[in-house]
Amino acid sequence: MKYRTILLFGAPGAGKGTQGKILGTIPNFYHFACGEVFRHLTPETELAGFFLDYSGRGELVPDEPTVRLWREHIEAATHDGSFNPVTDTLVLDGIPRSPGQAKSGGSSGRARGSLLDVFGQ
Repeated sequence: MKYRTILLFGAPGAGKGTQGKILGTIPNFYHFACGEVFRHLTPETELAGFFLDYSGRGELVPDEPTVRLWREHIEAATHDGSFNPVTDTLVLDGIPRSPGQAKSGGSSGRARGSLLDVFGQ
């Protein structure tokens, strides 16, 4: 499935998060801020360990765990009804940050949940 998507790009502090939050208040817009999701992970999870390890060194989290976090969050939001991929526009803030993230997960065989699904194949 391809998602109707808005990508927010810009330098740190440029206002991506602010604009994403505003767009997220519009009916049928779902704001996904990768950094916010990383910051709210339960500390004892594997993904939280990756985040704490890399962010503690001032480094970006590698593509695979970042895309896995995105996929799990979108699946959970779809399951709980907060995101409807048929009717909602997905607002991505902080992901993808690299071509590797955009391509990651594309060969997983999943019908939905990879970033390539967002951009088309």
